[in-house]
Order: sequence, then C-alpha cells, then structure tokens
Amino acid sequence: MKMNRNEYSEKAKQFIGVKKYPEALEVLNKSIEIEPMDTDTWILKGCVLNELGKYQEALKVLNIAIGIDPKKTDTYILKDKIIYDLMQALESINSSIKMNPKNTDIWILRGVALDELGKYQEALESFDEAIKITPNNATIWFLKGKVLKELNKYQESVEALNTATDLDPQYAHNAYTWILKGIVLNELMEHQKALEASNRAIEINPKDGDAWRVKGCALCSLKEPEKALEALNKATELNPLDVFAWTIKTTLFGALQQYQKANEAFKKVKELEPLLHIPNT
Repeated sequence: MKMNRNEYSEKAKQFIGVKKYPEALEVLNKSIEIEPMDTDTWILKGCVLNELGKYQEALKVLNIAIGIDPKKTDTYILKDKIIYDLMQALESINSSIKMNPKNTDIWILRGVALDELGKYQEALESFDEAIKITPNNATIWFLKGKVLKELNKYQESVEALNTATDLDPQYAHNAYTWILKGIVLNELMEHQKALEASNRAIEINPKDGDAWRVKGCALCSLKEPEKALEALNKATELNPLDVFAWTIKTTLFGALQQYQKANEAFKKVKELEPLLHIPNT
C-alpha cells in the first residue's frame, strides 16, 4: 500500500536514526513528489545529503527550503554549519598545499571544496594547478569541464569534457558526462550535437530525467515541437519537480495551439515556482 507524506517522513526519520542515509534519501524523495512545498522535508533531505558528504547538493536543497519558507531559522542554521565545515576543510587543505605543493590530490580536494562553496573561478584555478602536475588525469579534466560550465565558459567546458572522455573511457560511459555536454552544446547553439549527447546519456541511463529535458530543449531549438514534447513529457514523468521542463512544455503546447494542456502545464509551473526563487549559496 502506498504511504502518504507523513508516513514517508516518519520512515525517513527511522532510517536516519540507524544511519541508513541512502534509504532515507530515497524515502524523502518520494515524500517530496507527493508534497513538493513541505519545507521540513527539504530540510531533512539537506541533513541526509550532508551526512552522505554531498555538500553542494545539501546546500542547493536548503536553498530550496529557504525559497519556500524564508522565515524558517532551522534552514539557515544547517546551511551555515555546512559552509563553516567546508571553510574549515579548506583551511586544512591550504595548509597541506603549503607543505606539499606538488601533490595533485590536494589540489583536486581544494578545487572540489571551492566548487561546493560556489567559488568557481578559484576552483578552476585549483584544477589548473592539478593539471600542471598531472596532465593526463581524466578526473581533473572532468571536474574542470563542470566548473567551466558554471562560469559560462561553454566552449572550454566542452573541450575539457572531451579531454576527460579521451583520457578515460569510463567518462564516456557516464550519463552525467553526456548530460553536461548536452547542456553546454545547447548553450553554444549546437543543438544537433546536443541532441546526440542527450541520446548517448539516455542510452546509458534511460531513467535520468535531466537527459530527457536536455533532449527536449535540443529538439525544441531544432523546430521539432512534437518530438520535443515527447522528450519533455518523459522528463516530467521521471522528475515531476523539473520546473524548467514544465516551462518549456507550456510554451510548446501554446505554439501547437493545445491551450488546455498549456494551461495545465502553466499551473504546474506556478505551483513549483518557489523552487526557482532561491538565494545564492
């Protein structure tokens, strides 16, 4: 029998109590699908992600909670704690670099910590230092490509991601690599290549909603609205909270004169709109 939101939340707390964080995360995601505007569930998800060491995701989730209810102090307390812990870790990493400036792993750790804090330019500089020491490390090139995307340096991002896949085939078999490439290629207006990248991501993981959204965006730009809608419908089926997919669907339904469906999609956008109004980390 399917549980309601409160039952999912209680189940998640039970998992947290015995430190079964992946199970708790899965249950919380189901609870959010039922009620995406419940601040407490988002805060709980932030706690779980923090325990899993997924600090950047935790901060993003807590920002969503703030967007829904900016007056809830618990959210700011947890967010400040995560940022403080990251800053402490960064101080320790900087000390290690002074003692051993030629250690690639320390520069990678520094870049990752700065990326978590949203300090993308400094993260990029750390990854560049790591590349100077170990130029054939695919992981560094992948992380560099990810940060370059955040800095809107799209051409450089594609080149870095291509280098990562050339150096290590495991990145070519990672759906997230192709999703990143698809997003960046769409930004570069290379929509056919973005479509090909999204198709590669879907081949690897057909249940990744982001891959279907990237495909929908590419098809929309390639003037194939019906195929775009098919992809975007799949995206929102897999991730009902994807506000961007719902927004594009609203536009496409309107362009196809399917006004009732456009109205329904627009209502979904308005319902989920607080998820977009989030502060910077």
